[in-house]
Amino acid sequence: MKRLDIELVRKIFRSMTLMDDLFMSLFFNDQPACVEDVLDAVLPFHVTVQSAKTQQEYSNLYGRSVRFDIIAKDNNGKVYNIEIQRLKKGASPQRARYHSSILDTAMLQKGDDFTKLRESYVIFITETDIFGDDLPLYHIERMISETGKIFDDGSHILYLNTAYKGSGNSKAEKLISDFLTVSPENIQSKNLKRRFYDLKVNPMKKEEDTMCELLEQLIKSERDESAAEGRAEGRAAGKEESSNEIAREMLLSGEVPVEKIARFCRLTIEQVLAIKKSIA
Repeated sequence: MKRLDIELVRKIFRSMTLMDDLFMSLFFNDQPACVEDVLDAVLPFHVTVQSAKTQQEYSNLYGRSVRFDIIAKDNNGKVYNIEIQRLKKGASPQRARYHSSILDTAMLQKGDDFTKLRESYVIFITETDIFGDDLPLYHIERMISETGKIFDDGSHILYLNTAYKGSGNSKAEKLISDFLTVSPENIQSKNLKRRFYDLKVNPMKKEEDTMCELLEQLIKSERDESAAEGRAEGRAAGKEESSNEIAREMLLSGEVPVEKIARFCRLTIEQVLAIKKSIA
């Protein structure tokens, strides 16, 4: 496969926010301090993160495997899964429940006592207000219905609603702003700001190579899907959605010509113009 033009790759990544899967995957991988900024904004206590990995796959011997956007552990052994979801169906309560169960399964070895289960946190950062109550942050905890007391099993689920439009003064609201921001100078969280500059202003060659690899993998997977006979309708829809999203980000950057976007995303010029019209 022909090597992508590095200037085009830089422009694409400069146009992305933390809500974009490609940028998020590169941004948080092996960056525990950045994950700390996220957790400190949504949790009532400070977390010292020891490890942070992106796009980690956890296999389930008897059922569906899961690829976590971000998986992190703190110095007390607590486990954190952070998911970025632009589509409402991708952040359903059932999916949160399944992610939580996979975290539990991965914690215990054969013969381990159940008391060895550490606390786990599943955090969905969503583009839409999943619950419709116009709150920046939702905490989901199990409780005893008859008494209203918390059923403290150590599992926690949170939703950060980036569609919330408030005063912007709380930690959660400042994090929402950071996740929707393109420019490094507008980032408020200390470690996120540093990482933004590292990737968007002064990227090292290693990171630029990773940017190229991520885009190449996306393009290859889409071409493979397109060439495969009898692909499911849902896979075709996913391919189109991914290409449209990249085209949208390139258009928002204002730096890439329509013809080049069409060629890069394997879309027609008419399709790119339609996307441009929708965001005008």
